[in-house]
Amino acid sequence: MNNMTDFDHRNLTTKVPARVRVAVVRDVGVFMSLRHTWNALLQRSRQKTVFLTWDWLFTWWEFFSDADHALNILLIYADDELVGIAPLQIQKCGFRKVKILRFIGIGEPIADQVVSEYLDVIALPEWEALVSEQVAEWLCSNGDWVHFECDDVKQDFLIWDVYQSVSKNYMAEVIPKRRAFTVPLAKGDEYRERLSASRRKRLARSQRALTAAGGMQQHSINDASDIDRSLQALVDLHQQRWHSKDKRGVFDSERFTRFHRRILELLWPKGQAGVEIFSVNDEQIAALYCLYTDDTAYYYQSGFATNNANKFMPLANAHMMEIERNQNAGRQYYDLMRGASDSYKSDYGCDEVQLYTLHLFRRTFEHRYYLYRAALGERVSALLNKVGVNRH
Repeated sequence: MNNMTDFDHRNLTTKVPARVRVAVVRDVGVFMSLRHTWNALLQRSRQKTVFLTWDWLFTWWEFFSDADHALNILLIYADDELVGIAPLQIQKCGFRKVKILRFIGIGEPIADQVVSEYLDVIALPEWEALVSEQVAEWLCSNGDWVHFECDDVKQDFLIWDVYQSVSKNYMAEVIPKRRAFTVPLAKGDEYRERLSASRRKRLARSQRALTAAGGMQQHSINDASDIDRSLQALVDLHQQRWHSKDKRGVFDSERFTRFHRRILELLWPKGQAGVEIFSVNDEQIAALYCLYTDDTAYYYQSGFATNNANKFMPLANAHMMEIERNQNAGRQYYDLMRGASDSYKSDYGCDEVQLYTLHLFRRTFEHRYYLYRAALGERVSALLNKVGVNRH
C-alpha cells in the first residue's frame, strides 16, 4: 500500500467492457455475504491493506454502526465481473443530523476511536480508471449526502482521482494534515543508517543496558489460546503509561478493546495480525500490536513499562526487533502510519508522504459552518498548547 508511488496507476491499460453495472449494497446481510468475494478482489488490487479487508470493515460495522449509519457500498461490475468496491456509508452527524458520506471504518465516537487508515476505493489494476469514473458518477448522482469527507488520503489513492474529477461541481476543501511514515526494509541494514544521530546514540546506550540485564526477548502469539493473554499484556502496558500521566488510554474503552479482540481472532489465524511481547528476565516491558500483509507490517498500537523506560528505551528497542523480524520474513516495509510532521516517527529514518483530508459540500451553509468549526478548533488547540495541555 505504501509503495504506490513506485508506479503511476494512471498509465495502466484500461479495458473497455461491453456492459458496466453499479450495485449499491444497503443491507447488512448482503454485506456479510461478500466476505470471500471482497477479500479475493482486495488481494488482486493495489489497495491490499488490512484496513480494507472485509474482516476489518465488517467488524467495525458490527461494533460501531447504529441507527445513524447507512451502508452505501458500491459494487462495480464490468461484463458481470466484480472489478471494484467503494466501501462507503452515510452517517447522520451532530444535533442537526447532517448526512456525511465517508468510508466505512471511521465515524465512531471519539472515546472508541479505532483509526482505520489508508481507506480507499478497491479496484483491479486494469479497471481502475473505469472504477474511479463509476464512483464519481454515483457521487454526483446520489443526492442523499450533504458533506463528503475523506481523511488521510495520499495523492495516488483512487479516491483522490474521484475527488479531482468531481470537485469542480461542489464547494471543495483539500487540507494537508498529517504525514505517513514508512521504514523501507528492502536494502538490508540501510534503515539503521537513516536513523537520526541522537536516536542511534540513545539506542546504543539502551542496548548495552539491556545486554547487562540479560537481554530483551520477543514472544509472539503461538496459538489461539494466547490471544487473550497477549492482548491483556498489551492493555496493561499501554494503560500503565497513560495512567501514570493521569490520562485516559484508548483501552479504557471497553468497546475498543472488544473490537480488537475480535480482530485478532479473525486475522491472527491468517497471519494478518499479532501482538508481540518483549521481556527482560521474564518481566514484560513492551508490547507491539501490528497488522500484516505479504509485503508490509503496520504498527498499530503499543505499550511499555514506565519503570526504567529511560534506561532501556523499551518501545524503541521493540520497534527495532520487530523491524528486523519482518525484514527476515521478507516484508518490504514497516509502516508506522500517520503522525504529525514533527512526530517521533521521523527519528526512524522513514520515507514520509503527505496526507490530505478531502471535503465536498453541497450547501453553502455547511461549507461555512465547517470553516467556522475548523477555525475555532485551531484557536482552541493553540490555547491548549499555550497553557501546556496536550489533548492527545
